Amino acid sequence: MNTENNISQELFETIEGYLMGTLSESEKAQFESQLQADPILQQQVSDVKTMLSGIEGAILKDRMEVFHEEIESNANSIPEPIKKPRRTLYYGLGFAASLALFAMLYFGPFSENANKSLYDTYFEPDPGLPTTMGSTSDFEFYDAMVDYKKGDFNAAISKWETLPNGTKGDTLTYFLGVAHLANTNETKAIEYLAPLSQQPNPAFAKETQYYLGLAYLKKNDTVNAKRALEASGTPGALKILAELNQ
Repeated sequence: MNTENNISQELFETIEGYLMGTLSESEKAQFESQLQADPILQQQVSDVKTMLSGIEGAILKDRMEVFHEEIESNANSIPEPIKKPRRTLYYGLGFAASLALFAMLYFGPFSENANKSLYDTYFEPDPGLPTTMGSTSDFEFYDAMVDYKKGDFNAAISKWETLPNGTKGDTLTYFLGVAHLANTNETKAIEYLAPLSQQPNPAFAKETQYYLGLAYLKKNDTVNAKRALEASGTPGALKILAELNQ
């Protein structure tokens, strides 16, 4: 199975319901429509189906072993202490708990550690804009840019977030997103970068998608990370994608 297709708990439960036949007719129709148009979702469904089959097979095998042990014990004519059924982890936990455990192992720390490693390898803040302070125009913006370029992201964010919405427009939004990401707040970074990436011809369009992809990668959201990096198309984005697709 390919761990590149990270699956959220909500999506995992939807796929499970689809495979188990517990979705309503409208939910099933909507899901199948999405499934036909999304190759990544098709792979995720295949992965979950394989995982469920593996769990069911493990449980059945264990129960058969317990059954045969009980037969051998009953057929033995020499009195001996009653044998307790051998209970493996899957059998003892039951199907639902086993499924949760398997999902945690499959979708949890392995992909998360790999994504964090990729993020740590490739993330560097945007170097920022030249800070020529000869003009009073946009002084507050460039004053904060000085803090940003010194690595004082808290100060830069505090100053930039007090500026009117029209100040520097897309440029301000972009640098606020990158500053929050550099300040280890990927959730806040996405709040700025995701809407900006949807605007027609925003400033720093490719860079916005690149840092948005890194923010999703840090959140261990591989699917959205890959979409943003593909939209970026920068050399750095392509390098990360190549490693994610290995």
